[in-house]
Amino acid sequence: MSLEPSNYAFCCALQGDMEKAKALLEAAEFIGAKRKTSIVIFNRSLVCWVAGDLAGAASLMRDFKGKDPKNFAFYSSSSQYMEKFMKDVSAAGHPV
Repeated sequence: MSLEPSNYAFCCALQGDMEKAKALLEAAEFIGAKRKTSIVIFNRSLVCWVAGDLAGAASLMRDFKGKDPKNFAFYSSSSQYMEKFMKDVSAAGHPV
């Protein structure tokens, strides 16, 4: 249930609506509070990346990778944004 708002948050961030993205991430975390869905961490990382917070984005992505290596591997190979994300955070000195 918490996946949908966090996925939508990333879409809002891509469209430049950071306020809505942040509100949706907060909602996703509230909805999934008891199980702390790792995908919410993944989407929060992507929102930070879009916002230009590369250090925060890399830190969250490392957290996602550590908590859910299987989904990290899946999304690393299937997300159209991951290659650019990894290049950007590495170039800024924040490798995942």
